[in-house]
Amino acid sequence: KSLTIRHAKLQLLLKIFWQKPQCSETREINGM
Repeated sequence: KSLTIRHAKLQLLLKIFWQKPQCSETREINGM
């Protein structure tokens, strides 16, 4: 279903965010 696609997109976004050092604040907010 579209749920898997949405999940994959979320995973991609997380990867991009994690690779950016400027997004450390976002990591703390998400509790990751």
